[in-house]
Formats: sequence, structure tokens, C-alpha cells
Amino acid sequence: MARITLFSGHYGSGKTTGAVAYAKKIKNENNKVMIVDIDLVNPYFRTKDAEAELERLGIKVISPTYANTNVEAPSIPPEIMAAFSQKDHEVVFDVGGDDDGGVVLGRFFGEFSQENYEFLLVINTKRPLTFDKKSIIIYKEAIEAASRLKFTGLVNATNISTETVVADILEGEKIINEVSLETGIPKKYNFVLPELMEKLPEDIKRVSIPVELFNKKAWEL
Repeated sequence: MARITLFSGHYGSGKTTGAVAYAKKIKNENNKVMIVDIDLVNPYFRTKDAEAELERLGIKVISPTYANTNVEAPSIPPEIMAAFSQKDHEVVFDVGGDDDGGVVLGRFFGEFSQENYEFLLVINTKRPLTFDKKSIIIYKEAIEAASRLKFTGLVNATNISTETVVADILEGEKIINEVSLETGIPKKYNFVLPELMEKLPEDIKRVSIPVELFNKKAWEL
């Protein structure tokens, strides 16, 4: 199992809520967990919004300087290096899901090259830039080029916020499986609202992680 797991995905994919849910999941398996927010692009829901709950659970949160303030240019905190130096911690990264986010990630290419990591692409097939196999592959390649890191897994986070039904998840699963066959990158997880978990086929439910909505705006899971 990789010590470091990175989640990247387009705005509205469910990346941040998924990263928070994953950090909680591994906290149940390990005493020392930290989550690092290096998404400098998304000004809406970010890891810091869940900071109080995460820290109550004993999960350390590292977020951009000036996140959730009126300052428009948040910066990477120097504390991020703890993710690489504190080897006794499992680390979850919330990464900006576009070329700019990839460039930020690429700043730490040397550090990641020395680590066993998972780089997971979070996909919502209900979003306009990741709605089919071709668009997802183009998007994947752009992030890989900017970050110089290769994705190791895919995550199905297909949703339309609280209006999501099982059919939406299964439709996303079909498209993401096509991407997996084309690229050779395995599908690893599904991010799913808790109320839909029991309605999923058993093979999908086994690799699904329940996620909690931190806001109720459409497209912002």
C-alpha cells in the first residue's frame, strides 16, 4: 500500500470530498494521517472547510496560506515538506485538477520520485470536460504532462450532487472502464453518497467509499 495518495480531478468532480473521505478511512487503519491541500485553483469547497472535523479525528491538515480568506493568491505552505519527511504518516494530497494544478504538483517531482505513491484521477462523467472516454484521456494526459507524474488509478465519482441516482454511477462506471481498457490504468474506487451504497451491485460496492456533502450546490460533490 502506498504511503502517499494523491487525488486530482476537475472542478466539481468530487475530488476534495473524496480526499477527505479517504483520509478518514485510512485514519481507521493508521494512527498518523495528514491531508495536504495544494489545490490553488478551486476557491469553493476545499480541505480547510473540513479542518475542524479532521483535526478532531486526529488528522493533521496542511492547507495553502490564506486559504478561505479574501486574499486571491494563496501560496504553498512550507509545512508541505512534512509529507515527505514524516515517514510514519500516511499522506493524502488534494491536488488542483488542471494544467496549473499539475504545474504546482510538478514542483515536488523530485520528492515524489523517491516515494511509493498512488496518483488517482477522480472522474465525474456528468461534467462537460470529462463526459466520455476521449475527453477523459485528453484531460488525463494534460495533467500528466504538467506534473510529470503518471496516474496509477481511476476513481468513479460520477454525480449530480443530491440528485444522483444509481443509474448515474453505473453510467460513469461504464465510461471509466472504457478509459481503463484504453490506458491500462486500473479503476480503484468509487466515491458514493451513503444513501446509495446499499443500492449498488456488490462488485461496485466493495470498492466504494462513502462521501459526505459539505455543501449542497449542484455539481459540487
